[in-house]
Amino acid sequence: MYKSFYSLSREPFAKETDPSEAYQGAPFQEALRVLEYVKRTRGIGLLIGEPGAGKTFALRALKESLNPSLYHVVYFPLSTGGVMDFYRGLALGLGEEPKYRKVDLFMRYRMGPLEREEVAGYIEHRMKQAGAKHPIFTPSALEAIALQSRGWPRVINTLATTCLLYGYQLKKDAIDEEVVRMAAEEIGY
Repeated sequence: MYKSFYSLSREPFAKETDPSEAYQGAPFQEALRVLEYVKRTRGIGLLIGEPGAGKTFALRALKESLNPSLYHVVYFPLSTGGVMDFYRGLALGLGEEPKYRKVDLFMRYRMGPLEREEVAGYIEHRMKQAGAKHPIFTPSALEAIALQSRGWPRVINTLATTCLLYGYQLKKDAIDEEVVRMAAEEIGY
């Protein structure tokens, strides 16, 4: 619906985005640096963070850069388990029988949100990737999204998509702060 209204070639905030087109925000870059270090040292790393921080996306980006005949990436969500569940899942993912001995994690990184000033760049990047020829979100709308989302990528994506839907329904050429307010109320932020 809104894609043709805003002359976009695709959904700008779709969940399945090509990692090669990722916005290079500080949390994403740092996660990739940590994952690259774990790869170089042949270690075991733990990437943690709030839901929607971009952990899975960072892992997908790393996985796509690896030679599949040389590396085996194991991903399993640890949302309900403890440390022993982590080790059991890791062993099973690597085709091993779980043996409970101490395993040293080389790296542990907690992904955080984008900084407030990065949110506008993130949104503008995603819009350009989707074919936007000019800015669609006003500066005040970008600031409002930064405040409402607290920088969490999944919240930004949901809020920005809802803004585009409202903007389309209201036939607004530009998404302003009022549209962000309406969208935030709609999705409960």
